[in-house]
Amino acid sequence: QSITFTIPEAIGQYCAPGMYCTMLARMVTPGTYDISVGNDTYGKSNALPFTVTGGGVPGVPISISGIEGPHAISMTVPGTWTVRTNSIRSSTLRYSVSWGDELYTSTASAISAPVYDTMQGSATFTHVYQRAGIFNPTFTISDSYGNTATASMNVSVNPIY
Repeated sequence: QSITFTIPEAIGQYCAPGMYCTMLARMVTPGTYDISVGNDTYGKSNALPFTVTGGGVPGVPISISGIEGPHAISMTVPGTWTVRTNSIRSSTLRYSVSWGDELYTSTASAISAPVYDTMQGSATFTHVYQRAGIFNPTFTISDSYGNTATASMNVSVNPIY
């Protein structure tokens, strides 16, 4: 005997027909979950592990819809950049950035942690360039399925006189 499960992209509370319910959904991400079967007569069965694997969201590629931030900035002045996506994913999005000045700075100052918004539609990064020149920060968004999208921009870093 076997039981087949269809895993939706998101799960939420049950809302009976004709009822008005606040619908909050949580995206289902790949991982191992405990599954059990039950009814009012026999109770609940033992929980067994069930593995949800990735596969992407059909027809919805991951993409970067825009980058907001300065195109010119002075050395040693903090700049803030926001990368946005309009991709709807059934997995957690991860944001990262390569600032383009990693050869001239230590790793700790070249990489900063993003600040996520509540819908995972954007992440904000702050960086300080320590050297004048033209740099090309490259922003990357990836998901649990191995899909990625990248976008870059030119930033002119001016010396301080």
